[in-house]
Amino acid sequence: MTRLLVMSALIVGLLGSVTLNAQVTIDVVSPIRAFDLDGARAVPMNVQNMTLDLTIDPAKKETVGRATIQFQSPEAGRPYFLLKGIIQSVQLNGQLIGVQPSENPGDETVNVLSSAVPPGINQTLQIDYLITVDAISYREGGVGFVTAMADISDGNFFEEYAPASYEDDQLKLILNASLVGTDKPHQIFTNGTVTQPNPTSWSIEFPPYFTTSSFYVHLTDTDFEVRRSTYPGVEKPIPITVYSASARAADEAIAALPELFSELEGDYGPYLHGSFTAFISGSGGMEHGGATITSLAALGHELTHSWFGRGVMPSGGSSGWIDEAIATWRDRDYPRSGTVEDLDPANIGNLSPFERFTPFAAYDQGGDLLTVMDNLFAGNLGGLKSVLRDFFSTWKTRLVSTEDFQNFLQSRTATNLDPIFETAVLGRNTAGTVGTTPPAEPGQVGVPPAGTLHPPSLTPEEIRDLR
Repeated sequence: MTRLLVMSALIVGLLGSVTLNAQVTIDVVSPIRAFDLDGARAVPMNVQNMTLDLTIDPAKKETVGRATIQFQSPEAGRPYFLLKGIIQSVQLNGQLIGVQPSENPGDETVNVLSSAVPPGINQTLQIDYLITVDAISYREGGVGFVTAMADISDGNFFEEYAPASYEDDQLKLILNASLVGTDKPHQIFTNGTVTQPNPTSWSIEFPPYFTTSSFYVHLTDTDFEVRRSTYPGVEKPIPITVYSASARAADEAIAALPELFSELEGDYGPYLHGSFTAFISGSGGMEHGGATITSLAALGHELTHSWFGRGVMPSGGSSGWIDEAIATWRDRDYPRSGTVEDLDPANIGNLSPFERFTPFAAYDQGGDLLTVMDNLFAGNLGGLKSVLRDFFSTWKTRLVSTEDFQNFLQSRTATNLDPIFETAVLGRNTAGTVGTTPPAEPGQVGVPPAGTLHPPSLTPEEIRDLR
C-alpha cells in the first residue's frame, strides 16, 4: 500500500495508508467503492475501532447489539456500512440520523447515512440493532451463536452479525457478550483474547490487523468434546483448542495438528496468530485468523490459510484467489510441471471492486497456475515455495492485491509474469477483453471443484445444527 504524507485533513481518497497532519495513520478504503446516490457520494467507512456489545435474552429470543464505531471517510460523502441485522437507531457524533438502504453497483444492499462527512476526520457512529433470528439459535435457557462465514459464491463475512465495511478494512474490535435471564453454563470458543467478568458475560479483544473475515466467536450451551494442547512453535508456544460433537474427530484432529504445524512453519515461517482453534464439524470449510470450522480432511488446507488468507490477507474478491491457489497447490503435494500454454484463460483476479467473494475457478485454476510457476522458477530459484516463504515474511498482517502479488513474484524472480497473469488470472484474450469466470456446474452452488480438499460451504441448516 502507498504511504502518503498530506498537509491537510482534506485529502483525496487513495488506496493505501495516509498520515494526516495530526499524525494519525489510517488504512484508507479504496475510493473506487464510492458511488453516486441522490446527488451525493456514498462512501465506505474506514473503521478504526469498534466496541460491540451484545445482550442475548434466550427467553425473549432476542439479541440486541450496540456497535460504537470510530471511523474516517476517505473522501467527502455519505458513509455507508454493511449489516444484515435490523437497525433500531443510528447516531453520528451523538446526533440521531437516518439511514437509507441502497443498492451499490454490485447489487448489494448497503446502509447509507443521511449525513455527509468530510474526509480524514475522526467520526463516532453508534448503531443499535437486532441480530436476526436466522443468525442465532435460542434454546431453553441457552443459546448457540457462531460467526460462521463463507468467502465463495454468495457468502457472508462479519456483516451477518455486526456493522462492517469491506475486507480491506482492518480494525481493532472488542466484543462484549452478556446472557440475561439464565444461569445455564455456556462455553465460548474464539480466536481473540477472552476475559470473563462473571459466569454469563465475556469480553473478547481481537488484534488490530484482523479484517471482517477474521473474527471467530462461538458461544454455546452445547456440551462439545474439547481437546487442548500447546505446540512449541518456532518463535512461541501456540495454544491449540480443538472441539467437536465427535470425540473421535476431536482426538484425530488434535493428534494431526503437530505434524501440520511442523510442516507449515518449516515451509513458510513462524505461525503468526496468538492461538489456533478448530471446530471439527464434519462439513464446511472456512478460515479465520487462527481458527476454522472444518472437516477433518480439510484441516491442513484450513491451517494453511492461517499463513495465506488470514496471515497475508486478500484486499477483496479480486485477490481471494491467491490464498486458495496456495492452499490447493499444497493439497496436491506441490506438483511442478507445464508452461503458460497449458493454462486455461480465466478471470479469477479482475473482478468488480464491489465483488467481495472468491470465484470457484480459484481452486483449480489457481492450483494449476502455481504448478506452472513452480516449474518456471525451478532452474535458478529452486521453485516457488521459497518465494512464497519470502512473500509471507514480507506481507504478513497486511492486505495484498493481485497486482501486489505479481509485483512481488517478479521482483524476487526477475521474471516477466505478464503473459501468465494476463491469461490465467485477469482473463484477457489477445484483443484485451476481460474474460468471465465460468459458473458452477448445475447443482454445485457453493461446492468447490472436484479434486480439492476444501469441503462445501455450510448451509444455513448445517450452521443451525452446529450452534
